[in-house]
Parts: sequence; C-alpha cells; structure tokens
Amino acid sequence: MAKKQMRIPSNLTVRQRIALWCIGLSTLVYIIPTLFGFVFFYYSLTAALDHELRNMESALGHAVDFKSGVPRFREWARVLQTTPARSMTTIQLFDASEHLLEHYGPPGVSRLVRNSHEVEDASGKLRVEMTPLLDPQGKTVGYLQFQIPTRDRDAAVKQFALVMALIAPIVLIGLGICSYFVSDKATIPIQQTIDLLRQFISDAGHELNTPLSIINACAESLEHKLAKQGIEAKEITTIASSSERMQSIIDDLMLLAALETALHNESHTDRIAASELINESMDEFSIKFEQKNIALTSHIETDAVIHGDEFRLRTMLNNLLENALRYTDAGGKVDVAATLQNNGLRIVVSDTGIGIPAENLPFIFDRFYRVDKSRSRSSGGSGLGLAIVKAIAEAHRGSIEVTSSRLGTMFTVILPAES
Repeated sequence: MAKKQMRIPSNLTVRQRIALWCIGLSTLVYIIPTLFGFVFFYYSLTAALDHELRNMESALGHAVDFKSGVPRFREWARVLQTTPARSMTTIQLFDASEHLLEHYGPPGVSRLVRNSHEVEDASGKLRVEMTPLLDPQGKTVGYLQFQIPTRDRDAAVKQFALVMALIAPIVLIGLGICSYFVSDKATIPIQQTIDLLRQFISDAGHELNTPLSIINACAESLEHKLAKQGIEAKEITTIASSSERMQSIIDDLMLLAALETALHNESHTDRIAASELINESMDEFSIKFEQKNIALTSHIETDAVIHGDEFRLRTMLNNLLENALRYTDAGGKVDVAATLQNNGLRIVVSDTGIGIPAENLPFIFDRFYRVDKSRSRSSGGSGLGLAIVKAIAEAHRGSIEVTSSRLGTMFTVILPAES
C-alpha cells in the first residue's frame, strides 16, 4: 500500500508570518491594478485610433461623387490626399462589387475588410474603419475604407508593461522591508503574551512540583502504615500512579517552554557522537521491548558528530522509541537507522505498528493530540511526546517528517552534522 507523507516545515516567527502575509497581499495589490491599467491603457489608445478614423470618415464622406454611377473622389479631394504624401492613413474607395477603385496613402491591405476592426499585413497590424456609400435612393454603390498602423499604440503598450515590470521589484522589495519593520511593532503585544504564557507554564510547573512531592510522600507514608496493619488499599496505588502521570506532564510542559524560549539561542553545545547517542537510547529501552516481545534493531552507517544539547537529543530519541513501543503490538518490529546525507544526519525510527490514519497526520505534532485517545490514556501517553520531538529537532536547526500506512509508521529526523 502506498504511504501517505507530510513534510513538516520549520516554524516561522509571528513577525515573519505577518511580513510574508503583507508581502503577498502587497504583490496582489500591485499586480491586479497593473493588469487593469494595462487593459485600460490598451483600449484607450485603440479608442483614440478609432476616433481618428471616424473623424476622417466624416470629413471625406461628402467628397465622393456618384454622378457616373460609380463612386469617385472629387478632384479637389484627390489633390488634398496626394499633396501631403506624409499621411499615415490609408484611404481606399471600393465599388459595390468590392473592387478597389482608388487608393491613397501607405499601401495597407488592398481588400475590403468587413468583419474585423484590425488586420495584419507585411508591415504590421492595421486598425480599419469601413463605411458603405449609399446613393440618394439608398442603394449601396461602394465602400469607403480607412486604415491606420497600430505600431505606435503597440509600442506605447509595450513600454507601459516594461516600465511596470521594472518598477515591480523595487516596489515589492520596499513593501517587504516596510512590512518587516512594521510587523516588529505589531507583534510586540503578541510576543509579550506568548512570553507571559511560557513564563506561566514554567512557574506553574515549579509551583506544582511541591504539592506533588507532598502527595507522593503522604501516599507512600500512608501505604506503609496500612501495610503494618495488614490493610491493602488499591486507592493508594491509584494516587501514586496519577501523581506520577501528572509529574510527567508537568516535566514535559516545562521542557517545551524551555525549548521555545531558548530556540536557537543556546550558548553551550556538546559534541555528540550520533552512534553512541542512538545506542545508549536503545540500550535503555531494550528491556521494555523484550518484555513486550517486540524486536528492536538498528542500522547505524555513520560516525557523524552532532552539535547540541545531549540531554534534549536523548529525550527526542527516547520519545520516538517510546512512541514506537506504545503503538506496536507484540511480535512486531522497530528499527532505528542512521545515515549521513548532504552533511545532514538522517535518523529514521520505523515500526510495524497500527499506523496513523491520513486525516490525523497534520495534527500529530500538536500538543495533547492523540490519534487513539482511549488507547493513549490507558497506556500512559500525555500527547506531548511528539510535540517535544519536533521542538527539539527545530531547536537544533533540524526538521522532522512522518510517513505512515496500515503496515506501520516511519519518523525521519534530519539534523545538521559533520562526518
């Protein structure tokens, strides 16, 4: 079965998101009026050509003589048209059978144009205006046709398009710079709120640790007292289990808050051998996998070195292994592979578990999200493990992607590394 894949991009800051939105909207605001301006400019120049042709038609219409039964320009009109010899307009006179009788001005198209206002000859495009000539009885005795080149219009339109295209990068870059600086001011209240929430999570975690410690101590003391009296209370076990679960959630939330606060700002990084890191994490989980009868294998094909926080990177691997353990049934298999590709360490954790439905893939890195809520709660999942994995990968300038089908799931983490 083909696998579904979703690539998780690196997170953008709120400021960057606002700036990108502003640039995108500014681009639309620039392009749409420019297109309308282009169309308006084109049709305005075309209308000016038509107006010029109609004026000439009105001026020369009465200069046609019908006395001989065949339309002819009057003598004064011929002189008027041949003397300047600089007119850009082609003037043509046709009889009722559409045969060309007289022609003045540039060559033009030597046929009567009936169904178009624009034709093309060897010299380029021509704008055409044609009108029938009627005798006093209303019978069509000929046609008067005018043609004028459109090269000036076309050149002006091309110049307009070129100017707008040359201005576009300058305008958009300027708008992008302005958007970036304005977005900094606009995001100050948002950033303050986010920082306040992160600080709240961190402070709340520290404050909750104290009562949780008291609950655990009291539960343990009560259990000893009841045991001395020969009383077995399942409630004590439930309290201890729930307290441990709450402690785990608090620790995960505090870790997420710390990761987001210190994202890319770590002052100290360790040099970590990828093979040692992976092998040590697998050793920690080997007993758990054996107890559940799941085969745990590895294929480490690199001696790459990672720069980062060893504790957090170990937490990332542990969460991926814990996730694979939780959703793989007995008799299944989990494999960890590591290779070096394009100066990046590629760590792949694949399992033969229950898989993730395609509709759930976009949300699996969200906090507290569970694909199978009942199963996750019963097996101790808090819904924060994969969110932590993603945060740690991005804090180390890396990325994570997931592919899944009914045959299993594969998580791929890519981290900057050196061989």
